[in-house]
Amino acid sequence: YVVKPTNLADEVTATGSVLAEEAVVIKSEISGKITSLNIREGQPVRKGQLLLTINADEVQAELRKQEYNIRLFREQEKRQRTLLDKEYISAQEYEQAKNQLLTAQADLQALRASLDRAYIRAPFDGVLGLTTATVGTYVSPGAEITTLSRVKPVKINFTVPSRFANLVRVGDPVKITDEATNRQYEAKVYA
Repeated sequence: YVVKPTNLADEVTATGSVLAEEAVVIKSEISGKITSLNIREGQPVRKGQLLLTINADEVQAELRKQEYNIRLFREQEKRQRTLLDKEYISAQEYEQAKNQLLTAQADLQALRASLDRAYIRAPFDGVLGLTTATVGTYVSPGAEITTLSRVKPVKINFTVPSRFANLVRVGDPVKITDEATNRQYEAKVYA
């Protein structure tokens, strides 16, 4: 044989795992009974879409009560300001009425935040996973309800032998073969 110069390429074959670009377990932040469930397993959902509602009747009642209190405190503060302008009361008495109004407004914001936790929405576009929850299920904080995964695009997690590690760079091309369909895809190293 006549020896001729030729180009050689270092190629590494590795087995990898397909990962969703983003994935999250949907959990409840509050306890209560599920009153509506808009989850169909395997269904694509959009960011902000309502997935389920947890009974929030008590919080809604507290919210209405606080709104009435704010109206009352606002009127009291207005009357106290008029009396203060005419110097019929002290500044301290007016400040107490104003503080009462401000405290009630802060409590209202806290109640609205609690009410928002009763409505669980999709944090990003994706596909829903399996669920065991149904309408009427009682959930507690941290209870897993379903999963949500963004599967377009996907990530491939694979390892490279240490002797090749210093040759792999961000942006390098990667050829991926799907074991099930034998289709090939092209990707790039990003991390």
